[in-house]
Amino acid sequence: MSRVTVPDVTPIDSAFTAYVATQADASAETQGWSPALRERVQNSLYLLTAVHGPHETIKASTVATLPRQQNRRAVIRVTEVLAHLALLEDDRIDPLDAWIHRRLASVHPEIREEALVWIRIVRHGGPRRRPRSTTTVRNQANSAIPFLLACSQRYRTLRQVSRADVTEWLAQCAAPRTEAVALRDIFKSLKSERLLFANPARGVSLGSRPSSVPMPLSPETIQRLTAAAETNPALKLLIALVGIHALYPHPARGCP
Repeated sequence: MSRVTVPDVTPIDSAFTAYVATQADASAETQGWSPALRERVQNSLYLLTAVHGPHETIKASTVATLPRQQNRRAVIRVTEVLAHLALLEDDRIDPLDAWIHRRLASVHPEIREEALVWIRIVRHGGPRRRPRSTTTVRNQANSAIPFLLACSQRYRTLRQVSRADVTEWLAQCAAPRTEAVALRDIFKSLKSERLLFANPARGVSLGSRPSSVPMPLSPETIQRLTAAAETNPALKLLIALVGIHALYPHPARGCP
């Protein structure tokens, strides 16, 4: 598709191509696309629908091979239109999935499979457990992978891990609380999936939560905030709520 242009192609089903073009125009009007973006998206959809029948799905990887698709916004809009019409087959590689497999590449294969079961639960949730964000998944995996690598040098499966292994590992960790949270979650999840006979991390102390001391603002920052608040009543109120009543960041971001 990378060498094809609009004049080169006659649609397999002109009615199908016209239908998709009409739906794209409706999206353009609703979302306020620029004329250049609308033209780029329409040309791409013309080429795609010209070589696909009305009952075929179009792969997301094919969209990326079209000419003039270096513009990221156009790629996004084309895939959105196709997805809205149930014509998209999303075969793109999941970046988080690829990252996880790279990080686990040196872990023993059986331990890796057990770890992937845990990560799947963290990512997608389960009974009475909600899915976690991508950031949380990365942080949890980063905390657990050093332990998994150490286990791979001694064991073939996490079923061989003892409570002493867990406590000895945490004793030499720089951030034992973070590590303990991840390890407790791994073994609890695998036990619930009946992949372990016992949970060696059950009841392991998480240790004290690391204290955080708020950093003072610089005089220059305080001066800029004060000057901005003089002409902005909403900002003045927000500064009072944060500075006097210790409003947390999340509620502060939600203030109108």
